[in-house]
Order: sequence, then structure tokens, then C-alpha cells
Amino acid sequence: MILAAFILLAGFFAAYILMPFFDKNLKSRKLNTGETEKENLAHRKEQVLEAIRDLEYDHKMHKITDQDYDQLKERLTKQAVEIMKRLDSLENGVLDSSPL
Repeated sequence: MILAAFILLAGFFAAYILMPFFDKNLKSRKLNTGETEKENLAHRKEQVLEAIRDLEYDHKMHKITDQDYDQLKERLTKQAVEIMKRLDSLENGVLDSSPL
């Protein structure tokens, strides 16, 4: 009796876990997080700025070499500038379809 209940329960869990693999429309679906592009960009900007602050702290503590610091700082700064430009264009109502 207990074995039958266990097998039935395991079957339900297996079916629940495997159902997405058999859904034909899974790839075309988008998750609806309720966030706009502007909110996503603002969140990404904060992440990049936090990464820059962490990088500067690690460089001060000599955890990272000068060469690595310069390369990472340049890359993160470029990302931050691109995000801020995109945010400004969205706030000004200018539509630009270029991805970040």
C-alpha cells in the first residue's frame, strides 16, 4: 500500500517536472515580469555601477592587478555609458532598436 502511494506520488512529480519538455510553445513564450524596458535598464545600470565600485575596492585592496583593473574598468564604464544613453533616449521618447 505504501509502495503504491510512493510510486503514484513519484509519477506525479516526474510528470510535473517533465511537462515543460513536451510543451511545443515553450520557446515562443516570454516571461511576464511586469517590468518595462526602462525599469530593466535602470536595474542593469545599478548592477554595473555596483560592479565598478566593487572593482575599485578590490583594486585598492590589491586583489587585482593594474592591467586587469584597467581592462575591466574600461569595459564596465562603456556598458554603463551605453545603458545611460539608452535610458536617456527612452526618457526623451526617442526609439532606438540597437541592442545593448
